[in-house]
Amino acid sequence: MDIIRLGDVEKYVYGGAVLGGGGGGSIEEGVKIGRLATQISPIKLLDVDEMHDEESLVTISMVGVQSKGVILPYHHIRIIELMKMFNVNIDGLIGSECGATAVTHGWIQAAVYGKPVIDCPCDGRAHPTGVMGAMGLHKIRDYRTVQAACGGKENLEIIVSGSIEATSRIIRQFSMEAGGCVTVARNPVKVDYAKRNGAPGALKQAYKIGEAILSVDKPEDRIESAMKILNGKIICRGEVRGKRMEVEGGFDVGYIEIVDEGNELYKVTFVNEYMSVHKWDETVTTFPNLINIFSLKTGLPLNSAEVKLEEPVAITVADKNAIKIGEGLRDRKLYEPIKSIMKDKLDLELEFKI
Repeated sequence: MDIIRLGDVEKYVYGGAVLGGGGGGSIEEGVKIGRLATQISPIKLLDVDEMHDEESLVTISMVGVQSKGVILPYHHIRIIELMKMFNVNIDGLIGSECGATAVTHGWIQAAVYGKPVIDCPCDGRAHPTGVMGAMGLHKIRDYRTVQAACGGKENLEIIVSGSIEATSRIIRQFSMEAGGCVTVARNPVKVDYAKRNGAPGALKQAYKIGEAILSVDKPEDRIESAMKILNGKIICRGEVRGKRMEVEGGFDVGYIEIVDEGNELYKVTFVNEYMSVHKWDETVTTFPNLINIFSLKTGLPLNSAEVKLEEPVAITVADKNAIKIGEGLRDRKLYEPIKSIMKDKLDLELEFKI
């Protein structure tokens, strides 16, 4: 068992930001949530092997866009109360993914309710859809989930039960009604299932990356230190010359254009997370490989909503085998909605290499 204390927050959040790959929230929000949670109580962090196989886990997530919306500490607490209304047993909490904010999923709930966080998120990187963060539960015919969500200035809340696909669509639509994003408790499973289908050890990987970033001061050194751990590489360094972003179906969708020192044009597409990198008309790499855009001013990763015009940046990539991929990203069918969005909104036919 490890204890997450106030002094650990930045290490988890900075490393989580790298694993977010353009999604998973912002460093600012992650640090805020992490500090708040650890000031309520130190967080117990358990390896999945420290739990009994028959104990019950609930996933904590954020659903919606990164560019707008309101999630308050109250919302994090309220979703557990909503789950209790459905008599959902909770022995431990897991995150849906890794990201700057996502790495702290479950921390406030753990601090308030005295539950442990389990180092077995549904996915070891951030991903666009709720079904991708459901550890393959959509393939279990008789599984009925419970999803509770809360958010927005009006403190809207909802609890739904049914199939993974149907309830995930409802929660995504609800996030837009609530102003853009909501916090969610969902998908009760036994420890044994999470162990086999989640991403054990992903939080420790985030911590290791964050620790490496914080061990150096120069922006270039920070980027290099993160890539060294992931055996990744810098694709290019350049300046942001163009950006298009719109909200579509509860996602931030668009592309970022970067011109490097040799006047070569790179385009990074995103559906919340970075989906692909193109050099002129050539596809360089695609999701679920871990694509990042780092600020050359700070050496820290930027999510897709944060990238600004004229900003000096570096594009990086790490192979998907260097991170811990959950079962939800191994199902080719789950990429079809993302391919449709990219075709409709970006006029791009893209084949993801799973």
